[in-house]
Amino acid sequence: NVDCVIVGMPTRLDSTATNLTPHVVKLLLDLKTTFPEMKFESHDERFTSGIALKAMIASGVSKKDRRVKGNLDMVAATVILQSYMESRTLKKEY
Repeated sequence: NVDCVIVGMPTRLDSTATNLTPHVVKLLLDLKTTFPEMKFESHDERFTSGIALKAMIASGVSKKDRRVKGNLDMVAATVILQSYMESRTLKKEY
């Protein structure tokens, strides 16, 4: 069972919208309309591709496999989820 779906929200360093932000907002609205019983949340995805690439290098992933965008995206999605979960933990501590 899924409790919540986390979607990475693209923003610039100054927290303003990027050219992709409206598309992600529309996706979230469409998902909420299609699955009203499901909880959806967005989470900042800044720096996640860079963090994912560094993690792949540190893990010994070959250059060939690092060049496959889908591989980087999977690791970046993991980084987004981990960041979201850590932010929830910090909120509970205070």
